[in-house]
Amino acid sequence: MTLKAAEPRILFVTPVSPFTSGAGSEQRSAMMLDALLSLGQVDVLIIRHGAHTSVSASNYGGHAHVVAEVAVSYLSLSRYRPKPAFTQSIESALGCPMSRYQLIVGRYVWPVCQLVVPANVPLLVDLDDFHYRHSTQSPWTMASAKERLIKAVAHRLLRRQLGRFKGAFTLSAQDQREIEARSALPTVFLPNVPFGPTAQPTPVPTNHHILFVGSLWYRPNAEGINWFLTHVWPLVRAQEPRARLTLAGAAPAPVRAEWAKTPGVLAPGFVEDLAATYQQARIVVVPLQSGGGTNIKVLEALAYARPCLVTQFVARAFEGYLSKDKELLVANGAQDFANQILTALHGANHAPDSVQAGQAAIKKFFSRATFHNTMTEFAMQFLSH
Repeated sequence: MTLKAAEPRILFVTPVSPFTSGAGSEQRSAMMLDALLSLGQVDVLIIRHGAHTSVSASNYGGHAHVVAEVAVSYLSLSRYRPKPAFTQSIESALGCPMSRYQLIVGRYVWPVCQLVVPANVPLLVDLDDFHYRHSTQSPWTMASAKERLIKAVAHRLLRRQLGRFKGAFTLSAQDQREIEARSALPTVFLPNVPFGPTAQPTPVPTNHHILFVGSLWYRPNAEGINWFLTHVWPLVRAQEPRARLTLAGAAPAPVRAEWAKTPGVLAPGFVEDLAATYQQARIVVVPLQSGGGTNIKVLEALAYARPCLVTQFVARAFEGYLSKDKELLVANGAQDFANQILTALHGANHAPDSVQAGQAAIKKFFSRATFHNTMTEFAMQFLSH
């Protein structure tokens, strides 16, 4: 494709395809690519984990499109070490040396760190899953202790790479504060945004239906549900036996079957009509005790105009943007979680102010338009140099 004389050439490096939009990670990649396309000609480089290193080129929708696989260890410095021979193969496949790009943007840290990037080429990074955290109520087991150690080492290795970048996109207020406290790296808050709803949200029903939505194969989600079913659900059912909990999201059939043995719990797995599922819910719960970034499920609930009850751990990721008892309902422990659910089920019109405030916050901070404008304005600061 012939470039206009004044049109900058940008490289977008990602481990997640931006050409599909099924999962949340793909949606974010697609929105980032869309924003970059408004700034210039974008080449797309997909770098994934693989058993062997390989590079293949194609063309997708007019973009130079290269898919590469690289064998790197999760807890090894090689995960972040630039690879000259690999970079040369990429440049050959792209038909463009790294020095010709006016901007390179990495989705996650490790893929873009595989490349040898000249010092005069601005390099930005999306710090998705920058810091995996645990709440004080997250259970300690031998397995969880091992995982915490692995995550801590991985985070330390990741932090050491920040000096290679000119700027960074952060997904949570916590991540942004941590980076600003430890480095002079310019950052901008670029949170996930909900893709739905496409229609006008419906009024909150007066029923006894509670909803959780999320990929239930994802361990933090599964652990959060197990905590909820063990510590919160019995308290709710003791006071309100009509309460029903729907766990919407893909999960292994044996796991869903085990959850469905709990009285009042439905675990249908992936649901085709998510809007209808939200319409039937009186309150949405997000009982997570661990994870990284922001939970798009929180924003999705607000977009569908449903009261959203979260743990303090979840709420901290949105500090400065979503507030306790304004946009969010925040519980401190299992008993408080149960009490707030019961209040929601028994109230005639529960938390109407939080629903209205939540939708206002979505429009202001978490819309696709805000995402696009925030990303392009930040990137243009580096393109102009």
